[in-house]
Order: sequence, then C-alpha cells, then structure tokens
Amino acid sequence: MQKNNEAWNSFFSLLKLKKDGKLPHMDHISPPRYWKDRENKKRKRILMVRQDRYEVDEENHKIILKDFHMEIDFVR
Repeated sequence: MQKNNEAWNSFFSLLKLKKDGKLPHMDHISPPRYWKDRENKKRKRILMVRQDRYEVDEENHKIILKDFHMEIDFVR
C-alpha cells in the first residue's frame, strides 16, 4: 500500500509543479500505471484493503472483507 501511496503522491506533486510552471525536465506526466507481473507481462489483480476493514477467521480459513460482504478462502 505504501508503494501505491508514494506513486500517487509523486503524481500529484508533479501536477502542482506543472501548474506553477516549475516542472523539471519532463514534458508529460501521467497517473501511475497498473502493476504487471514481470514474467508474463500481465496485470496483477490487487485489492488494497485497510487494516480495520477485514478480519481473518483462522478456524475456517477465510478472510472476511467487511465493506464488500465477501469471504475469501485461504490455504494454510
């Protein structure tokens, strides 16, 4: 999650610099791109969930996502 936050913070900082006319050597800025698997070049499916928005049920091997009303099985 930290990596994602850093990418977006950098993007918004560059937008502010561009607006102020102080953008360094680059002409074009764009939002962060999707994360890709380096081996097969396909996008990774990533769902970022804040720590207080899920529970782990170790007895039934499930992750419970509160906001999405979902349960995801996991293997131990």
